[in-house]
Amino acid sequence: MNVLIKKATINDVDIANQYLTKLIRDEKQYDKNINENCVVNSFYENVINNENSIVLLAFYKNVAIGYLYGYVKNNGDAYLDKVSQLEAMYVDNEYRHMGVGNCLINQFKNWSKNKGVRFIDINVCKDNINAIMLYQKNDFNVNKYSMTLELK
Repeated sequence: MNVLIKKATINDVDIANQYLTKLIRDEKQYDKNINENCVVNSFYENVINNENSIVLLAFYKNVAIGYLYGYVKNNGDAYLDKVSQLEAMYVDNEYRHMGVGNCLINQFKNWSKNKGVRFIDINVCKDNINAIMLYQKNDFNVNKYSMTLELK
């Protein structure tokens, strides 16, 4: 499968916002606190031209099939090395398990390296086994736990 990965521009903001909406709705199955009725109309306008963030779009036959958003964290003096955050990634269902996620992740790894980053962080819902397997396949390891307390 010949997938084109490109850095999104201001002209691609609507596509990126639509993919964030898809991601939020998909994550509902793993996190009961997610509002599956959420529609993102305006998020990426504020980050798309920031030199420390990137939105990548995956295209197949000139049709968008997935995206990734990440950024270099501003950690102040807390860490010795630069860290980037792979914040969001979504691939349309019919294109999963075809290497699209790998392509997006590899492009983000290269971008991060060019920014002088040594580590990439990601948060994954613990029951999203397909995502966990994808990230492990791309050399991500469990290093921290994110925990949630539901107040009753």
